Amino acid sequence: MEKSNAQNLAPIRKRISLIFPKMNLDFRDYGLLLSLGIWAWIITAISIRIGPTQSLLEIIRIISVLLYGCFAIGYTVTTVLFPKSEQISFGERLCFSLGFSLLSWYPISFVNIFLIEGRQDIYQVHLLWEIIISLILLVILIGISILIRGKSGRNAPLFEVRIGEDVFKKREIYILGFFMLAFYLRFMHLGDPNLNGDEFEVAYRAYDLVDGMQAGRKAYFISATDHGPLGFYMWHFLAQAISPWGVYSLSEVTLRLPSVLLGMGILYITYTIGKKWFASAWISIGILMILAVDQYSILASKLVIHPDLAYFTLFLILAVQSLLRYWEAPKTRNLIVAGIFSGCVFLVKFSAVILIPFALAGFIVKRKNIPISKFLVWGSLVFLMFSPVVFFNVNTYIYAHYLDVPFSRVARLLGFKVDSLMLPENIYGTKLADPLTTFYELIWMLIDQWNVLLFSLGVFSICYVVTILFLKKLKSEYHFVLMMMLIWMASAVLFLSLNGFRIYYSAYLSIPLAIIISCSVIDLRERLQNKKIVRRAGAALLGIIFAYTFYYSYQTHFKISDWISQGERGRSGYSIILPSPLRQPYSISTLGFLTDRGWRELRRYVQQNVQDEDVLLFDSSMSDLSLRWYLHVGDEVRRFYIGEDYKDAYSFEYISSFEEKKINPKQGNIYLIFPLNKEANYIEATALADQQQKILAQNEQDGFGIYIFED
Repeated sequence: MEKSNAQNLAPIRKRISLIFPKMNLDFRDYGLLLSLGIWAWIITAISIRIGPTQSLLEIIRIISVLLYGCFAIGYTVTTVLFPKSEQISFGERLCFSLGFSLLSWYPISFVNIFLIEGRQDIYQVHLLWEIIISLILLVILIGISILIRGKSGRNAPLFEVRIGEDVFKKREIYILGFFMLAFYLRFMHLGDPNLNGDEFEVAYRAYDLVDGMQAGRKAYFISATDHGPLGFYMWHFLAQAISPWGVYSLSEVTLRLPSVLLGMGILYITYTIGKKWFASAWISIGILMILAVDQYSILASKLVIHPDLAYFTLFLILAVQSLLRYWEAPKTRNLIVAGIFSGCVFLVKFSAVILIPFALAGFIVKRKNIPISKFLVWGSLVFLMFSPVVFFNVNTYIYAHYLDVPFSRVARLLGFKVDSLMLPENIYGTKLADPLTTFYELIWMLIDQWNVLLFSLGVFSICYVVTILFLKKLKSEYHFVLMMMLIWMASAVLFLSLNGFRIYYSAYLSIPLAIIISCSVIDLRERLQNKKIVRRAGAALLGIIFAYTFYYSYQTHFKISDWISQGERGRSGYSIILPSPLRQPYSISTLGFLTDRGWRELRRYVQQNVQDEDVLLFDSSMSDLSLRWYLHVGDEVRRFYIGEDYKDAYSFEYISSFEEKKINPKQGNIYLIFPLNKEANYIEATALADQQQKILAQNEQDGFGIYIFED
């Protein structure tokens, strides 16, 4: 077959050689990627013309667009930087392809806004033009790559992959099994929790790329009004690929699905790091096993918070991977990749400052082989990548005295008064946090996230690694990487202790923790090779920890309806969470964000009972974002653009308005709706309502109380 293909390609290569002398090229990979892109556009156009359906066509469209969007452009960039297959492993090429591809949707979608949609034409199908722009970019990159690959005389790296003979050996089955387990824990029951306000707020903005919760694309979404833009653009593409018919065409499952996909990508990238840097295959399997069942990693792969969690962690782990690669082989192409991915972390969120001490430490340790001036080159590349956010903030400060959240935080620390999305208080205030108090709070939050057994194993492993590093009794190939994992964790903990935290700020800490635990366990196992009883006891203990970690994650994410949320917990300045492994085998702080508050049941009740002439009277404490998502009322952004043609799904008012004036429905009823846990606060309001209206009925729908008044 290979001989036949070579004979078929010979005439093509002969013609190409007349145009590009001394080139020996194989264009199969480029042909495949271009075909995939064209096919993705065609099937998307057909699907949009037909409209939203639950059919095989939709499944094929989603898979096609995701494969193209998450691989094609990034793969081509890797062939520009690494034209020879021996320059990079296929696993690393796959990781870098994902990173470069997701990055590309920032300029692609921005060009679509700037040249085609403009500031006003927001509510439309974005995906068709974005795929066209991406195809133009792909053709340009292919042209550049052809010139570079022609000089190297290499064939298509994509078609040089060979499946090893040991693919069905026991450890490969373990690897596949843990990936499947990880996906199961992340995907199943994905839609059980109601969307919280933060999830809908960032999703609403990212879907149509609106600057803020108020209407407008004043800056063409070159950056966001709160944090960097890249996380928004990543979710924008993934959500468009899943459902291009508007944000309200999504469900809780499909809205969170991009986070699951990115979480699986993070898992693979971390696995490739373990596979590359540690000789024992069981270390990478151990890393995979821990992250597959770790509750904190599962949370990061579910919750939709674009400046944090999976969106931040994906580029953070790519930055770490590319920096380690550069320190091993200090070549210009590796430095470029490290600078780009490190800059991407800043493009997601300014918390990327933890990379500065991490990178500086690495350059200092490697100063014998790498000039320290290369750190400045790396920093320059990072700043170049981050420059759109700097440009955005400079202009908003000049014209409106406004800065986004991290820039305003820095300005306030320096004594400047600026306007920002967040008020100058708590973690957004004018002073740094008390590091000792915040560190103490952080420890308890991490115990709640990881569970007390996994946390204890992590502390033991960190102490073990520090000890053997100090005594220089660790394998030389492990020494540098483990030291950098410790520096990564120390940098992050220092930053969080000074800045303050919420639970979704630090989910990436599971990665260095898993690497340290896996390495320490395997190293200790080898040192105790002749002590079978100790090894068996240790294996039994590890089995108990793994089983409880799985149980802890299962109880947290699969039984959400069984637990009562206590509101947001695990935040600096809030009361600490004391662990109770038997009485509360779940993460309390996670349930502050992922919980069932009865919104779906309320929506079902309203759909079945409320008529056009009725009025919904909402308690003032009810989230306007949740009302917008579940009941489709109060969408002020759409009202701004659609104008008089905009109609809420239901007529509604708030209790505050009801107290000021008598609400007169059009010959219908008034439905007073309030959270049951707030009922005591509104006895006076309901009494007032009782004086003005006749109560027809009282009802309860899970988390909500409903009083029905007749006009």
